[in-house]
Amino acid sequence: MKTMNMQNEESIICTEYINAISNKNAYTKHQEKTLKNFATESIKVKEVNTTFMIDEVISDSILRLSRIKSSRGIQILFEMNHDSIVYARRDMICCMVRNLIINIVKFGSNGEKIKISSGIVQDKVRVSISVSGGSTNKNDFYQLFQEHENIANFNKVDEIIARIELLLCRQFAEANNTDLSVIYRECKQDLLFTFSLLKGSTNIHDNKVKSNIPANTLIHWHSSF
Repeated sequence: MKTMNMQNEESIICTEYINAISNKNAYTKHQEKTLKNFATESIKVKEVNTTFMIDEVISDSILRLSRIKSSRGIQILFEMNHDSIVYARRDMICCMVRNLIINIVKFGSNGEKIKISSGIVQDKVRVSISVSGGSTNKNDFYQLFQEHENIANFNKVDEIIARIELLLCRQFAEANNTDLSVIYRECKQDLLFTFSLLKGSTNIHDNKVKSNIPANTLIHWHSSF
């Protein structure tokens, strides 16, 4: 019951935060600072680290994309790596990954390709997401991540909501001792997202981490709206 109450509290805080930031008519410069502090406070809800497979979180997030409306012709390529066992705050990472993938797709366009992969780098599991192709200006989407940008500069409600969700993704990454890196590569006209999490001390063969998806499964998702 205590765990459920904490989850409800976290959900309420995040919902209030997004509702507040969406109210452009009541928005002021002072409120931006207040809301940023609110975001920092919202992630202080205690959640213990657990061992889980980050690639299963990613695959679940991709499957949930059928519930949102997106442009036609967007493709996601993702090959699961069963060595991607991490030690982190699962609920927070789930929220970060889902919001990141959903916003990438929502702001995508016909012909866009999203490639997701994970790999072991020393004692970390590094996740990389590259976004290329399509007609969307990648630099515009990149600006949504920049903390120096005033949130009042964005004109549409969906841009404002996406902005705050993506900044929360950064906060969630920091709470798990990592950095959500976002690089706009002008020469390739693409975006590269990366983050690393502490590698779990167990593996899939220990039967301590369950997976319902066969090893080396290739997920090829494409939008149909």
